[in-house]
Amino acid sequence: MHKGFGVKQETAGIEQYQEKRKVVVKERNLVFSKKKIATIGDYNLLVGGKIDGRADGKVIEVKNRLKRFMNPLPKYDIAQLQTYLYILDVQEGELVEHLQADKAQTKMTKVPWNDKMWNAEIEPYLVRFGIMADDKELRETVRAAFACYDEDGSGWIDAAELRHLVSDLGGVLTERDFRKALQILDRDSNGVIDRDEFTEWWVGQSEGNGTAGEVEKVLARLRDLGRQRFHVDIHTACWNGFEDVVERLVEDGSELVNQRDSSEYGVSNLNC
Repeated sequence: MHKGFGVKQETAGIEQYQEKRKVVVKERNLVFSKKKIATIGDYNLLVGGKIDGRADGKVIEVKNRLKRFMNPLPKYDIAQLQTYLYILDVQEGELVEHLQADKAQTKMTKVPWNDKMWNAEIEPYLVRFGIMADDKELRETVRAAFACYDEDGSGWIDAAELRHLVSDLGGVLTERDFRKALQILDRDSNGVIDRDEFTEWWVGQSEGNGTAGEVEKVLARLRDLGRQRFHVDIHTACWNGFEDVVERLVEDGSELVNQRDSSEYGVSNLNC
């Protein structure tokens, strides 16, 4: 989104709002605020954004309309404002619709915090989307790590490449422990770690029950460090122009992104 363009277009709506309400709107697109809503796997799911402003204890959100005011307000506009109220722990917001016609017009609608809407519709939708994205991003992370350490492009990681992986991620193993690590990871005992075996290792959950041996704990730490180093998400993939990664991240999940489900959020708010 070209936020700079949006800020410029919102100025007229803010000015009319200030004139009608006789208030001063502060904190206009100043800070990107965020708040945790859930933990998914090893990651925290955060929701965040920049508000258009605050006045009289309310969060102000401006929407520029091209042809007419919206009645009723689109549910995705309300959901966006509810999300800002959640992030900032504010009980009321105001949605300002600005229509730039022959004569500029502004319509203002107060939107109170709706606990039921957040708990029943918005939060479950975000968590569901986060779970889908987390799984796909983790598998892209594994793909990137495997490609890095499969130095000869053979399709598997041999003992020498595994030694490089351990050293590169800061691990220390005695020769005896290294042989045991290779034995643990090499499920079919063919002397190398193929992509499926590597994926099983890196997608596994952290050992937290105290029953794992020392070598298993070292492998878990290496996996966790590797996930951080090679972490892939759709934002960095887009930024770096990795079109194949973006395609894989959205495939099979396009119906979740594009659907007009019961909560009506989908991608409609991307053009707000």
